[in-house]
Amino acid sequence: MTQGGAAAGFALNVTNSGSCDLHLEAVKVTVHAATYRDGSVEELELTETQDATSTVSPRQTRQVDFIFDHMFPMSPTQLSLRVEMSFREVGTILVFDGQLQIPVRA
Repeated sequence: MTQGGAAAGFALNVTNSGSCDLHLEAVKVTVHAATYRDGSVEELELTETQDATSTVSPRQTRQVDFIFDHMFPMSPTQLSLRVEMSFREVGTILVFDGQLQIPVRA
């Protein structure tokens, strides 16, 4: 938490179950709403896209970090969001659409 607000982010694991390299190009996240510790909910409809150029070899897993550029007024405890990943081989894939719980940091 800073004077300008709170930063938030999350990590995703990408596993390549195929037999050839998988080339990740970008991650797009749309936040529909943020819930804060005091129970308040902020409707956002905020979309951010970040380059995530990475190669995932066959039968390997790579962690992809996503840190929002948007500063939240307080630390969110839950985000209602949609996550899409763009791959060179297959285009854009929806990988998550729902509620993401964010643990409270001590």
